[in-house]
Amino acid sequence: MDMLPDSLLFLYGSILLGPFVQEDAAVLYAAGLAESGKLPKIAVFLTIWLGLCLSDYWKYWLGWWALKHPQGQKQAQKDKVIAMGDKVQGNLFKTLLVGRFIPLARIPTYFACGYFHVPYWKYCLGITITALLYITVVFTVVATLGMVMGEHLKWILPVVAITVLLTVIATYFIRRRTDES
Repeated sequence: MDMLPDSLLFLYGSILLGPFVQEDAAVLYAAGLAESGKLPKIAVFLTIWLGLCLSDYWKYWLGWWALKHPQGQKQAQKDKVIAMGDKVQGNLFKTLLVGRFIPLARIPTYFACGYFHVPYWKYCLGITITALLYITVVFTVVATLGMVMGEHLKWILPVVAITVLLTVIATYFIRRRTDES
């Protein structure tokens, strides 16, 4: 490799910290980088997995903190909220899996886990497993597209992936705004 240590630090740092900014784009970036051959795939995979987990572990505490607020306590005593808490507790892995794969559902799902007192170790275990599944799916799709598209077009994979992601997000917000009107 002809890269300098500074650029390696930047690449691995951007992979590790990317999920704190935007998880989907960070995973797509990492998958594209892994397919480019500039870095060892396993190192990129493990780095994005660690970054994804770390960026999600702390979100639990937002829900926990909200429950400490008087308004949060008041809401927690409502029948519908109690029923929702029972569903989250009883179907934790399914809840985290849906939260991981449905755009814009992650933060509310992780917040709810803290709010509904899901045991933190169970939450962390679920986050770790669903992150592994998500990264595996994205890396597999990007690798498959890379094989189909050929060596000379691999550079476009991250661009296409980010464009698709932004289109999905924009479509969601446009539909949401038109539904509110």
